[in-house]
Order: sequence, then structure tokens, then C-alpha cells
Amino acid sequence: MEPTTSKPFPILDLPPELHLLIADVSPPSTVMNLRLVNKHFNTLIPALSREQLLEAETSDLSIRKNLYACSVCLRLRRRRKFADDMIQGHRERLGEDRGYRLCIDCGCNPILGKPYYRDGDAITIKGSVRFVVAGTRHPRRPKFGRR
Repeated sequence: MEPTTSKPFPILDLPPELHLLIADVSPPSTVMNLRLVNKHFNTLIPALSREQLLEAETSDLSIRKNLYACSVCLRLRRRRKFADDMIQGHRERLGEDRGYRLCIDCGCNPILGKPYYRDGDAITIKGSVRFVVAGTRHPRRPKFGRR
């Protein structure tokens, strides 16, 4: 009697309807990972809602990788992409206002009409003060002693 070997059954061989059903019953962190697999899944599976994204930021992986949800671009982003006041107090990971948290990129760009951070505003990131400079995406460190 010969041993039977089973062929691998790639998930991509399944019909798109089953892909959507799998995404519907999976936790938000799994859905996010599934969307990252390839272009097919990224276009097929809808983006997470704000509530699902906030749930995903409490997953073990998000906590371990220090990821936080931005309520504007609807992405999980690393800690360094947020000002200190956006991840402390009421906006911390399980805070009551965490749904109003926004990353620095969204805060500097006038996505919502007026930018949250304006030219010359001081932003503290991981204890280091930076200043918003018009026309740039990222706040700059102050330059002392330079002429």
C-alpha cells in the first residue's frame, strides 16, 4: 500500500465568495493581514471600519509592534507616527476618545479642511520637541546654535 500524498490546496484556488466569507468571520487583525497577502485580496476585501480598526489595535500583535489606529487614514501606524498627546490620556489605546486619534501625516495635511497641526506648531514625539514647517510632511527638530 502506497502512502497517499495530498496536494497543497492554495487559498487562491477558492472562489472569491468564499474569500469574502472567510474575511467576514475572521477577527480584524486577520482581515488586515489577509489584505496584505496580495493585490487580489487587497482589492476584494473591504477596508476595516473605524470600529474594527480600533479593535485590531488591541490585538497582541498590535501591542507588541506598538501600533495605533489613525481615525483619518484608517491605518494602523507605528508609535513614531503619532504625537505624544494623541496616544496619552483619553486617546490612549483603550481611552474613551481613541476614535479621534490622528497620525502626524494626517494632522499636517488639510484632509479634513484645515490641518490639525499648523506651520510653527510644536509637536512632542516620544519626548522630543519638533516643529511643523509649511510644505513638509514631517515635523522638524529645532536647530540650535546654527547660523
